[in-house]
Amino acid sequence: MASSTYALARRMLPSRMFYAGRQLSRRLRKFRLHERYTAKFPSRRDLKIFSISPDAELHVFWKVLPIGRGPAFSLFIHEDEVLRFDCFGEDEGHYHAHFERGWSAAQTRMYFFEASESEQIDRVEFELLNNLDYYLQRHPWARIRAVRLDRGQLETACAAAGEQARAFLQSIPELAVPAGSLRS
Repeated sequence: MASSTYALARRMLPSRMFYAGRQLSRRLRKFRLHERYTAKFPSRRDLKIFSISPDAELHVFWKVLPIGRGPAFSLFIHEDEVLRFDCFGEDEGHYHAHFERGWSAAQTRMYFFEASESEQIDRVEFELLNNLDYYLQRHPWARIRAVRLDRGQLETACAAAGEQARAFLQSIPELAVPAGSLRS
């Protein structure tokens, strides 16, 4: 019921009203992302968090879903997931960005052109280091649009998260792919 109410509110309310209502609801419930992370994101395994600033974190984890498996990244700003990258390999790797328009997951999803998980990890680092301002400036919430992240701290977090994602590919048996795959 809660998720359908959320989806209806997201679809029907103007962005400013939706985000203001969500922030009010979070304050009233004393919402803290880290306290409820596992319940909110049950498919995320071996979460590693890299701080970029007091209000921004880059999360890296791995997951196995019916639509794909592999390492993934989430950029959280003000406890809101602004970008998520799912490095699931050829035909399955994609990422989500929240724009002022677009109400469903299908409208926020963009597919990687890169075929292998490793190439997709490289693309994540490129997107975060070179195109992050583009995504932030198109976010529906003005508070997110106002954020400016320190380039040096972002580079450090991206490098560490990319290294961790590659380590997941090498060490997690569930992420193993059949012989002859494009993983590099």
